[in-house]
Amino acid sequence: MKKYLIALFLIVFITDLSFAQEEKKNNESKFGINGGISYSKLRGNDLIEESKADLGLLIGISFEHYLNENFSIKTNLNFETKVVRNENTYYGIDYILDARTKASHKYLVMPIMVKYNFGNNKNFFVNGGPFVGFLLKASSKTSGYPDDDFSDLYKKTDFGLSIGLGTKIILNEKHDLNIEVRENLGLSNISDAPVYNDGTLKTNSFNLILNWDFGI
Repeated sequence: MKKYLIALFLIVFITDLSFAQEEKKNNESKFGINGGISYSKLRGNDLIEESKADLGLLIGISFEHYLNENFSIKTNLNFETKVVRNENTYYGIDYILDARTKASHKYLVMPIMVKYNFGNNKNFFVNGGPFVGFLLKASSKTSGYPDDDFSDLYKKTDFGLSIGLGTKIILNEKHDLNIEVRENLGLSNISDAPVYNDGTLKTNSFNLILNWDFGI
């Protein structure tokens, strides 16, 4: 985990240093609040890939610092629920039982991304960079049964890459509304227990984010 954090901060430092050499500087910073939905899937072994993606919620805050009119550094701190589901049918001597299970993984997710703004009014953007996720709770709900907490089976941190694109609607000199689609590709094995068939367990989520930025 330490080497991931060191790499993350080096990326931010080197990027900031290189873009600071540009002649056109904005030096504007903006805070923001954001919310949206998360469409998640787990991958890494044959058993977990039989599960189906499902919808969760996302809410958080953002900070963006403009290096010049085209480039900025943006970070979020988002509470994100990553949900997957399974549907199984069990056959008994005199019954058939359909069981639906939803597994919910609650994370704090922090990406640090380089953002490129383009278009006539710089109202379109692409961004990308590493993210780190901190597990708050993992639980499941099966129809007809109480919730099951299985947080102890997971590592406390996740690491991966975030890539997104979107558009900015300028409300006034200080306020912007951003609409973004973002892919979060987990690269680390989040399981703290042996995985089926010597596989791994990795996250994957697709976000639709609505963000309101206000200048400082």
